[in-house]
Parts: sequence; structure tokens; C-alpha cells
Amino acid sequence: MNKMTEDKPIRVLQVLGMMDHGGAEVMAMNYYRGMDKSKVQFDFLLHFEEAGVFDEEIRAMGGNIYIMPRILPANYFKYKKALKHFFATHKDYDIVHSHINAYGTFVIQAAKKAGILIRISHSHTSITPWYKKIFEKNINLVSTVKEIVQNLLRPSLVRNATVHLACGEKAGKWMYGSKSKNFIVINNAIDAKRFRWDATKRIAKKKELGLEGIELVGHVGNFNEAKNHKFIVQCFASMLQTTPNLKLLLVGGGGLFEEIQEEVQQLGIDNKVLFLGSRNDVDELLQAFDLMLFPSIYEGLPLTLVEAQAAGLPVLASANITTEIAITDILRFLPLADGTEAWATAARKQMQLERKDTLKAIQQSGYDLEANAKMLQNLYLEKIKECAE
Repeated sequence: MNKMTEDKPIRVLQVLGMMDHGGAEVMAMNYYRGMDKSKVQFDFLLHFEEAGVFDEEIRAMGGNIYIMPRILPANYFKYKKALKHFFATHKDYDIVHSHINAYGTFVIQAAKKAGILIRISHSHTSITPWYKKIFEKNINLVSTVKEIVQNLLRPSLVRNATVHLACGEKAGKWMYGSKSKNFIVINNAIDAKRFRWDATKRIAKKKELGLEGIELVGHVGNFNEAKNHKFIVQCFASMLQTTPNLKLLLVGGGGLFEEIQEEVQQLGIDNKVLFLGSRNDVDELLQAFDLMLFPSIYEGLPLTLVEAQAAGLPVLASANITTEIAITDILRFLPLADGTEAWATAARKQMQLERKDTLKAIQQSGYDLEANAKMLQNLYLEKIKECAE
């Protein structure tokens, strides 16, 4: 057990996909910024070779980045071997903190074999059982298979992790069992003041983008099955039929980026859609948006929706997302089964809501960063102390 000293903090290995604008990744960065680095320092074990938007900041704060092979069936033995080698050559970790949901079972098992005593699983999602969705009109086969795999891996993760965390009650119940009380909720917290509604910033950002006088529909999130980008662009195409003075801004990167670009072209709306890629100015973009569309197939407690509400931005979100995220009355839920036409109608209505300052509501709801970062830091230090006694 490595003990923290005055000149050497404990190092926590954070396990994620790619340090881009995904919900878990942004949350991890928020907490990293809020840590007292004389006591706790983060390193990152990632699963994509591509550089992430936060890589430079991580290294500037003293963190190391290590890359593993992708978690794919064809990589199974290569991945297990790489994990074994990693923990055999990096013996300075007392804590491994996995954010990749049930797929984290492989890392947690390898950490256990390496003798790491504090193994944290962190649930960031809640998945509707596949058998409850089998009669949906637009069921996504690839997404459903991935969900089944996650459900199969869950018991192993729960069994081998020594600390169970979740971003919300729904995410915790999915990962650890519907009757489980054996998990701790760590809110997906943000620096609320940074996102606070500001009409002056809104005008400046729209001018910078060259989009003055145009209403902006936006989405922030990586291009993957869960985020449901195809539904977003189809809904937006329906909105254009009666409200042509619109633009859709899509922020993020990821594996389905090109597929969604092709869908936009097939819909004939490529002159109305801007792909902005991964950005460091999400707080400013949220000021410029007039509506956030968020039709996720599944989620835990998405940080982006906390940020959107902090910016006073009206949101239309999937009913698959936990109602725990409804901090303000500017967020409305709608079932995906209602279809894109119903979503388009609801979206146009939601855009008419007046922007307002929600800072106090965000801070009172427990989603502000300072208190939550201290809670996580204390958890790490308490677990180290318990193992040292």
C-alpha cells in the first residue's frame, strides 16, 4: 500500500474510453480540476489511440495517459494480455476507478489479480432491458447486442469491485441490482457559474459563428448508438418543414460521425447542419443554442443536460433518461416511440420558452462542482486509510 506523503500524492488510475466530450469523460475532468493535487493525482487508462480534446490539459496538470487496445471480441486475448502487462509494470496504483460501465469488469479483474485493494466501479448509464424494447419500431440491433453483453458482464464487475459508485439512483439500480442499496451516488457536477445564462455571451457567440438571426438547435455528445444522432437529424428535418430559419449544430466526434454525415446528405439538409467536432467552448455554444435535442436510447445521468439547464437552455430529452436530471422546468421528456414528427412539434414549442438564470437552482440541487469534488477526494483518502490500518 503506497501511502500519501507531503511531497507525493496518491495516484488514482481513471479508466475511460477517449478523453473527449463524453459525459463520463467531462465528469472525470471536472473532478480532476477540483482535486487537491497535493493529495490526489489522476492518471488515465484509455481505449482509443486518437488524441482527445482533454489530453493536453491532463498532462499539464501532471497526469499520465496510457492506451489499451479497443474492447472488441477480436481483441479479447490481446486486451487481457495488455492489461496483465500494464499492471505488472505499473505497480504504483492503490486505486483503480473504472468509468466504462460493465466493460470495466476486465480491468477490475486484472487489478484484483495485481493485488490492487481499492477497485471502484462507476455506473454512468441505465439500460432498458432488451426484451422490453423488442417490439419497438426502430429497434437498433447493434445497440441491443451491446446492451445484452453489458448485462452479461455486470455480475462479474459487481463481484470484483470493492467500491460501487453511480451517477444517479437509476444508474446505480441498473448496475448493482434493482433492490441494491450498496452503492454511493456521486453527482455529475459542473462549475455552474461557467455555464450561467448570459445574453451578452449569446450575442457574441452567434456573431462569431456567423449565425445571427438564425435559431439554433444543438446537441453535444459523441457519435455513438446510445446518443441516437440519426433520430436527431430526422427530427430536425421535420422541424424545417414549418420552421425553415433553423440550423442544427452537432458537437462531438466518434465512430458514427461519417454515417450521420451521410444521413444528413440523404435528407437533403446538409446546408442546414453544422458538424463542429470536439470543442472546448461548449459553455459558450450552449449560450448560442435555442434548444437542446437529446433523444438518447439510454443514459445514466447525462452531464450535458446539467450544463444545458445551467445555461437556461430549453431541452427536449428522451423519456429513457432518468427524471433525476430534471433540475429545472425548462427540461421536457418525450418517449422515442412517439416518433420524429411528434418530437418536431414538441421541439418547436419548447424553443419558445424564455431563457432565464438558473444558477441558484443548479447550486441548490447538489450539482455544483466544489462540494462533489471534495466528496470524491475524501472517499479516495478514506479508502486508502482503511486499507492501511
